[in-house]
Formats: sequence, structure tokens, C-alpha cells
Amino acid sequence: MTKKIKLSLGSKTVSTVVSNIFIDKYMAEANGSYVKVYLYLLLCLNDPSMDVSVSDFSEKLDETEKDIIKALRYWEKKSLLSISLDSDGLISNLAITPLEGMVSPVNEPETAPAANKGLVMSEADGISDDDDAGDSDDLSGRSGQFDSDARGSRVQEAREIPAAPNYTPQQIEKLKEYDDFEQLIDYVEGKLGVLLNHTKLNTLAFAYELFDMNCELIRYLYDYCVFKGKTGSKYIESVAIAWEGKGIDTVEKAMQETFLRSKECSAVRNSFGLQRPLGGVELEYIRRWRHEYGMGPDMIKEACDRTLLQTAKTDFKYTDRILKDWFSKDAKTPADIARLDAEHHKQKPDAIAFKSAPKAGPGKFAQFTQRDYSQTDYSELEKKKLVQG
Repeated sequence: MTKKIKLSLGSKTVSTVVSNIFIDKYMAEANGSYVKVYLYLLLCLNDPSMDVSVSDFSEKLDETEKDIIKALRYWEKKSLLSISLDSDGLISNLAITPLEGMVSPVNEPETAPAANKGLVMSEADGISDDDDAGDSDDLSGRSGQFDSDARGSRVQEAREIPAAPNYTPQQIEKLKEYDDFEQLIDYVEGKLGVLLNHTKLNTLAFAYELFDMNCELIRYLYDYCVFKGKTGSKYIESVAIAWEGKGIDTVEKAMQETFLRSKECSAVRNSFGLQRPLGGVELEYIRRWRHEYGMGPDMIKEACDRTLLQTAKTDFKYTDRILKDWFSKDAKTPADIARLDAEHHKQKPDAIAFKSAPKAGPGKFAQFTQRDYSQTDYSELEKKKLVQG
């Protein structure tokens, strides 16, 4: 009679299984540092003897703690994990969502020892029993942004974009702990010309998390909305959601989206007769004319037309000089241009008359001072002539 033999690995797991779904659908579009964090999470899940905390992650992966937190938030947004905080605001649980094809580790511990490090690891089939992320603040103080079923084990084919949550003042204060968020507040207040109330701070916080703290993109979002003259929170949120839905995650992509269909780009292409796509340098010129000079399509078209008349070619630098001159003279409408043209033509004849006035030649009499004679002088001369005669 044979006895059943129990098989076991050594002191620790020697390999970590990574789902092909993660490789195919998530890895390519993620920041390299974010991928490092996710893979290290899988390693920690397989080895309960490892210490797990944000500081440990930072030291092991040679990343700042802030970058580790950004990575965790990114994967939560992608529904690959969920985060719970304890009463002190420290991470108490990370629930990793198993993807289809992911092999669950053998003898998975209910929790991994954290030695008061403030971080506990688990793998969730949906939401674990001790996962209270839906009721507590997440890493940045956000709550309710994702429904619980969005964190389930099923991989969603279409990414759902959440509506803007209602942040509490305490959650906004937690976001202000990030220097870049504070800088965004200063920038947006300067752009809008007002101090941000709670509603506007709520919109900014939503964009901050929606775009994974891409501050450059958020600045461009507000630049675009201010130029459109639509600075309401609902409009800004709708534009942000539309960009997210189209996969716009860089300023370059946003510029392409906003410019390709803009009246300003159409005005340039029509005036210059361009059939090709506009290049990056040309788009930067149009962005300057639109956002820095505040010129509308009518003004841009007029400047392009004048460029062709003067140079007989497509010359964005020449057009820029025209628009910069109009900007310096506070000319923003065709009526302003008509006024400047009238003033120019009014001054032109006087300038021509002045230039056409005859000048004295370099002859020997040029420096002779002519004397003015009175009637008395003429009478005296006549008397002298008579006496001499």
C-alpha cells in the first residue's frame, strides 16, 4: 500500500504568474514605473514573508513614495486593485482583482504580516470581506468614484468613465498635500480670475484624478475652456470626460483633438490653401494666436490673407508678426482692424508730402542767411542811388 506524498515548495515561491490579459491590455499603455509596482505587488502576494508598505516599495523599486502612491491609484482606476484606508488614513488593504487566466497562489494567506507598516495585501474575487473602500476614503481622499462592481473580477471590454464625485472639504485638503495640486489651484485661479469655491475645487480634483495627475494636460484643459468662454464646472467636466473616453492623455493629443476641428485651423487651411495636415510647429503658432493673443477665426483669416498678398507664400512667421502687432494695439475684431487701417491711410499723405519737400543743395549759397528788407530800407536805397547819380 502506498502513502500519499505531500508536495511543497521551499521557503518561498520562486516564480510569479502574470496574466496574459495584463500583458495584452494594460501593460503597453501604462507608465513603466506603474508596471514595476504592479509586478512587485504580485510578487508580494506570492510571498507572505515579505514586509509590505509604501516605504518598502519605495526603497525596493527606487521610486519616491509619491510615485508609488500614484501607481497604486492608477491601477485602482484601471480596476485592477482596490484600496482601503484605516482610521489614520494609512493603507490597510490592497485587494488585487484576479484577471481571467491568472493562477491564484497556493496557500494564499488571508493577510500578509505588515509589522505596523500600514499596508495589508489580499487578492479579491470582487471585493474581499474586509474591503471597505466603498465606505472609506481612498488614497487621495476620493470616495464613491467607482461602483463596487467595477472592481469585480470580470475584465470589462469598455472602460467606464465615472461621473465627478462630490468631494468633502477634508478630501480636498488631503489633495492639497500634493504640491502639484496646490500649483494647479494657483494656475486655475489666475486663469479664471476668481478664487476657487468648493464646486470649482471639486471639478479640479476630479480632473486631477481622472488624468492621473497630469498637470500639464489639466492646464491645457482650462486654457481650452477659458478660450471657448465656457468656464462652468459642468462644461469643464464634460470636456474632461470626453477626452478620457477618446484616450487623450497628453497635451499633444488634446491639441490635435481641439485644433483639427476648430474654426481657427479651418481658417488657416482655407486661406493658405493647405490640403495637408497641419504640422506640430504650425499648430503651436495657431495655439499662440488663439490662446495667447486671443484672436478669433476672422482675425486669423485676415492675417493669413494679408500674408499671401505681401509675401505670395505660406509664411506662419509673417502672419505671427501681423497678429502680434494687432495684439499689442488691442485690436481683436475686424472693426478694430478697419480703424487701424483708416488711421494708417490718414497719416500716409502727410508723410509723403514731408518726404517730397525740396532740400537745399550743397552749393556755396546754401549757408547764406537771406536778409528781410522793409519799405524804409528800399526808400533809403533809392535816395542813395539818386545822390550817386
